[in-house]
Amino acid sequence: MEHEEFVQDPETDIARNEYLDEIKVGILGRARFQKIYVRSLNGKRSTTKYTPEEDAPSPEQALSILPTTEEKEGRPDTMQFLVVGLVLAAEPLKYSTKGTGKARVKDRKNARRARGILNAEANVLRAIVPITEYISNASIKYYVACHPVMNLCSMRLITSDAIFFFPKIWTDILTDAEVKLRRTAIGSACKHYAAKIKNLPESIANIPSTEGTLAFYDFESVLEKSDAEKFIKEVKVYVFQYCINFK
Repeated sequence: MEHEEFVQDPETDIARNEYLDEIKVGILGRARFQKIYVRSLNGKRSTTKYTPEEDAPSPEQALSILPTTEEKEGRPDTMQFLVVGLVLAAEPLKYSTKGTGKARVKDRKNARRARGILNAEANVLRAIVPITEYISNASIKYYVACHPVMNLCSMRLITSDAIFFFPKIWTDILTDAEVKLRRTAIGSACKHYAAKIKNLPESIANIPSTEGTLAFYDFESVLEKSDAEKFIKEVKVYVFQYCINFK
């Protein structure tokens, strides 16, 4: 398996969501870049959204995040995905602050600092993204592996704010950036690791230096400090998205 590397110390295997809440994964032997096969719908991905009432297993039937033989090998009518994190099965949006006011976000930050790293939970599901040939230019979509039948799961759509991403996804991502910038960087990282071929296609890699960002930004006046700071943050995300391909 590409990038094969197994977790040896579960206590240090900490997943983090885009709001920087952290949770222990706690599974010895987890492959850091695990690929699994999931049931498809006539070769297509599901458009059904994950709902705990319909899709969460009961606590007594909690699923292992370690892959089955069928998930590793694949079967007819399955598609390959990369496991990028965990979702709390019963309350996937428990720690999301999307759509809340600034005062509420500040309260959540204080609460996060007070509770520290969350203990591992048994009833979690795997968050997955589709394997691609090259790094995808499309907007990323996240899924949850659920409803196992004969050791193969089905998929449901999930939003990024419900996912605790594994440590490797967070490599080189700035935690002090704004949430929306972290969200973009996380999506870029997931697409990078999910691609079989990680170098840029020739048509993109050979863009002349007179095209693209350098040509677009033709500053004819002095930038205000606030504009410059915003530009720097955006460029950091841009650089991460493309330069990570050359690792």
